[in-house]
Amino acid sequence: MSAVCLRRAGASILRREPPFASTSCWIANTRLMSKYSQPTHPKNEKIPYNYVSIVDNETGRIKPGPPVSLVELLRSVDLKTTIVQLVTSKPAPLVKLLDKKALAIAKKDYKERQKARPRPVEQKEIQMTWGVGVSDMEHKLKKAREELARGNRVDVVIAPKAKQPRPDVAEMNKRIQAVVDAMEDAAVEWKPRTLERGVAIIRFQQLKTSAAPIAKHDKPLDESSDSSEAVPEPSSPNLRRAAAI
Repeated sequence: MSAVCLRRAGASILRREPPFASTSCWIANTRLMSKYSQPTHPKNEKIPYNYVSIVDNETGRIKPGPPVSLVELLRSVDLKTTIVQLVTSKPAPLVKLLDKKALAIAKKDYKERQKARPRPVEQKEIQMTWGVGVSDMEHKLKKAREELARGNRVDVVIAPKAKQPRPDVAEMNKRIQAVVDAMEDAAVEWKPRTLERGVAIIRFQQLKTSAAPIAKHDKPLDESSDSSEAVPEPSSPNLRRAAAI
């Protein structure tokens, strides 16, 4: 289709002009209007065919006999309780007679099944510094609780702030434990906490999602001790830079 025909077709749809004098542009206009104005599965009087064949709802096969008049079919059914819906137009127009009440029940059941499906667990991260104030920490832990309530796991990352002295290891452990204590009614640590290069990571999951009791990870940490598992870097570039200071 030429660019000229496309422009004319678009303008014709907006202005509802009669078909173009040019045959090729008239065909282009008709196709474009059909594409954007016709629903995929039109219903009742919106079905654009005079004769249709009926598909049996139970067998999925076409009912025997010649195609029937759409007008007569619509007259013969109670449109307050039944929908005549086009299933396909190729190789011939086929329709189904659908019960409105059954459709509403099926739609409701589908929505309930979608809600009942387990949503994938996401990994979230809450960041704070060693010098975080009480109110700021409460605000950040509130966000952590909200993510846990959604079924997500949350890493609470505590890192040094640039150009500020780090607390000693004993003080770090004290503040780590303060975070854990503040979350004990809503979360458990699902992996051992880590402390490396001044960055602590506490890994929480929702308390009620634990199928079995999880061992407490409240052993004080020592930055100089070796760990058998690799400690992941904080995801934030700012925290990575702070840890390197």
